[in-house]
Amino acid sequence: MMLEHNRRSTPGERLERTFNLTHLVRTIAIDFLRQQYPAATEAEWRRAMARRFLARDVADAVILDLDRRGL
Repeated sequence: MMLEHNRRSTPGERLERTFNLTHLVRTIAIDFLRQQYPAATEAEWRRAMARRFLARDVADAVILDLDRRGL
């Protein structure tokens, strides 16, 4: 049923669903991190999210950039 709905959707509708699902996954991940580490700062959560969702080398580069910018 969901596959048929997806086939009938326009590319724009599929893209919008993809963005919505991505937002949902990130929201769930942030909520999980906040429950696991309630004392963590926003900066620590950003770094944890980078480690969770990005390849190691990319996460390392993002974290290095966050540190350089003081975020």
